Amino acid sequence: MFGIGGGNSSKFGLYKSKDGHFTRGSGKNKKILTGTELDTYFASVKTAILESLKCVELERIHEIKKLKIPFGNMILQKILAIYYPDKFIPIGSVDTLIKLAKDIELQNIELTPNNLIEINFECRKAICSLPEFEH
Repeated sequence: MFGIGGGNSSKFGLYKSKDGHFTRGSGKNKKILTGTELDTYFASVKTAILESLKCVELERIHEIKKLKIPFGNMILQKILAIYYPDKFIPIGSVDTLIKLAKDIELQNIELTPNNLIEINFECRKAICSLPEFEH
């Protein structure tokens, strides 16, 4: 499975900082969350993940980009690939996935970083439809 290392913990949307506070954002946008605000934000993170998983289950991948996701596509793609390894290629690199989509001539899909999850899903589906990859 692809890695999502590097950078800092803010990429996960919600994290416990070194000083022990639950936090979202980084730099000037860093905000400590407590009490009801923390509960509400954590619920929004969980809801976003659950709604995304449901979209994959129903094969409505295009709807994921309409959801309010409190972290990046790479993180969400990793989560989705863990739950649905048969629906995603274990590659997280934007450049690699866009190049692959072009190489296999994927049609009718926006090849942009904001559409990473759908690109990955459609690449997997296209590749698996080829006889040489059916098993």
